[in-house]
Amino acid sequence: MDRHPRSTGDVVTHSADLLDQFDSFADVAKIAPRPLLMIAGTEAVTRGVSEKAVADSPGNAELYRERRKHLA
Repeated sequence: MDRHPRSTGDVVTHSADLLDQFDSFADVAKIAPRPLLMIAGTEAVTRGVSEKAVADSPGNAELYRERRKHLA
């Protein structure tokens, strides 16, 4: 893959720290009153994250479980 002509190709460590600390589900309560649909595999390692998001949502939230380890 070609780089942009002005790209140095370096990684800014400050940005990596921020990305590592980012929690996309921290503000799930702000989604309400919009409906939330989470889809997770019944054996997925990350299924707990989806379950917590549905539990933390104060509004119309549903977890659909697919009989798989993951979704492709």
